[in-house]
Amino acid sequence: MDSPRRASCELVLITPYYHPITGGVTTYVSGLAGELSRRGVKVTVLTRQGEEAPGVLRGPSGSRRFIRWCRQAVRRISPEVIHSHGHWHSLAGAFSRFGQPLARRVVFTVHTIPDVPIHLRLPFRRLLRRADVVTFVSETSKQAFTDKFGPLPRSAVVFPGVRDIARGAALTRPPAGAGFRISAMSMMSWARKVEGIRLLLEATSRLSRALPDVSLTLIGDGEFRSDLEAHAQRLGIEDRVTFAGLVQDPGDMLSNSDVFCHLSFMDSLPQAVIEAMSLALPVVVNEGALDDAIFRRPESGIVRCPATIDGVVQALSRLASSSEDRRQRGAKSQEFVDRVFSWRQSGEKFWELYGWGSVAASDEI
Repeated sequence: MDSPRRASCELVLITPYYHPITGGVTTYVSGLAGELSRRGVKVTVLTRQGEEAPGVLRGPSGSRRFIRWCRQAVRRISPEVIHSHGHWHSLAGAFSRFGQPLARRVVFTVHTIPDVPIHLRLPFRRLLRRADVVTFVSETSKQAFTDKFGPLPRSAVVFPGVRDIARGAALTRPPAGAGFRISAMSMMSWARKVEGIRLLLEATSRLSRALPDVSLTLIGDGEFRSDLEAHAQRLGIEDRVTFAGLVQDPGDMLSNSDVFCHLSFMDSLPQAVIEAMSLALPVVVNEGALDDAIFRRPESGIVRCPATIDGVVQALSRLASSSEDRRQRGAKSQEFVDRVFSWRQSGEKFWELYGWGSVAASDEI
């Protein structure tokens, strides 16, 4: 009997963002592309924003022009599977103007709940129902999406893997006693995300009254950065806060911290959190964030607190008082991420969703 062929395993990933633009969508798409390439798939990334590179094509920035460009590129490549990500125009690029799929199979992954203009919501719903499967990065995002756009005939939750950021740096983490170092990572371009950063700045200000050596490093950038810098000055903590900007590999910076704090009111499954956990950092999140049941297991090591200044200060103060508690929680978090968030596992799930269950994957590394 002939062995299954991998020669026909050609895939197009359509995404709004790709390298060097940082963020959860870029991290997810690049991680998935790497895993599928390892399995022997020929992967082409079509992106609306980013830089061209081998296997990466950049289209026009306008949404309608991007859709037309994607359709042309897909017809030229003729992939077996199209996997669209994030935005409505990424999904539209996988279908003809008459709604016919441009590949044998179309998959769409929701990262955050999309802001679709009212006049486009009905066409978007029609495309969703024509996709072979719609996937989500968490159970909570699936529920929120269904509440907004209605039930889907075929859907699945596929957790992302965690990228391999400078893990070796965690072995050289500064010893306890060098001050209490807090880190956070977030884009500073969405109001709901900025709300969480403001809360963290205010909590750091309050914490500094009891912990003179407390410091905060904020990794990320965006249009609200100058407002946040001004807010730190108003609080009188500008000398304690470092605005690091965009960092492609934050491993060293995170590993120089004692705790990672993620205060957010909109994320489905922030990759920054699982990256911090992979470095054995204890993680503090506000109630309402990371609400999937899997993250509420005690073995995750996550510390939850109310989304108030007092709640955040109390959670950080407890961790500041015990380096052993931080070490134990960090170790639990690292073991949890290594077990649950692997691109090998995620790649296996997508392999089945692409309809390649009978096709042998390469085991080359």
